Amino acid sequence: MGVFETSLRLKPYWLCVEKVQIPFQGFESAFNGHKIVQFNDIHLSPHTKIDVVQPAIEIPNNLKRNLLVITGDYVRDVADDIFDLASGLAQLNATYKVYSISGTTITGRRQKSYSWI
Repeated sequence: MGVFETSLRLKPYWLCVEKVQIPFQGFESAFNGHKIVQFNDIHLSPHTKIDVVQPAIEIPNNLKRNLLVITGDYVRDVADDIFDLASGLAQLNATYKVYSISGTTITGRRQKSYSWI
């Protein structure tokens, strides 16, 4: 299987959850045990449809986190795809806050820029 075929057929289904403990010196003990979850690189596209992405959106809500950071890229090829993704992202929550930082990958003929996230 070539690189192009791998990226179209397999990559949309590769989900990875990694647990990383980062020791911080000087933080108050009140922060011990807090979890920060980063959810990134969704890349909704013509090849990765919302029905493939939806199960991945549900994973962060099951990780008992205090803070959730969603980092782009959210969509690929067509900026308007963000509207298909928005209702799923709206379901994400955390004990304290959910922060979102959009990415840069929006390419193609119908390129637009959205800054509402």
